[in-house]
Amino acid sequence: MEALEMRRRGLIDPRQERLAEQGRRTLGEVLAAFEAKLRAANRHPRHVAATINHIQSIADSAGFNTVADITADGVNAYAVELDEKREDSLPGRLHHVQGEPASSGETRPT
Repeated sequence: MEALEMRRRGLIDPRQERLAEQGRRTLGEVLAAFEAKLRAANRHPRHVAATINHIQSIADSAGFNTVADITADGVNAYAVELDEKREDSLPGRLHHVQGEPASSGETRPT
């Protein structure tokens, strides 16, 4: 039985078929289309670049290659990693704000 006949009989759901098609698209394709949409909407070039770079960083970190690869867990893992990097780069790692001894031995009120 051909696909057209199977669709006609309701054995193939066209919506599921479209979702599966979209899921096979590469992130490169999707990002290029999204970038074009942002540019067409006259978004500032720095905003476009930062947005695309940020999405690409998430995809690279989580190992997303196609739309179907995208998971909330992968994005959340990237967010945790980003928070940890930010905390590590904060001066004194916030010890002063938390009332822990500063490098001079003094404490700040909490």
